[in-house]
Amino acid sequence: MKKATKPKLHITITRMLFLIEVLKDKSIINSTQEFCEVIGMQKQSIRNVKIGKQHFTAKHMTLACDTYNINANWLMGLQEEIFRTTPRKLAKVKDLKSAPQVRQNSSILN
Repeated sequence: MKKATKPKLHITITRMLFLIEVLKDKSIINSTQEFCEVIGMQKQSIRNVKIGKQHFTAKHMTLACDTYNINANWLMGLQEEIFRTTPRKLAKVKDLKSAPQVRQNSSILN
């Protein structure tokens, strides 16, 4: 009888699962459920991720990075620092429309 083997998970999946534990250890989140709610995933889906039947989408990873100030390069396996040293701020289109240099070319955003 063959012994069931765990699937080899992509580094982003491994790191997202590790991230949940880091966030819990640092008391940033209280539970896996809380993390799942933030990224828009059902808690039951984590089990499927662990066995290779489901994966985290780009949207899940982006929400995790933006919400918890996570270094996306770490998530992809490119850097060692989990957290960004400076928070990234994303400009909203409505804020860009009011910027002086954009008002001159407002047809671009409309």
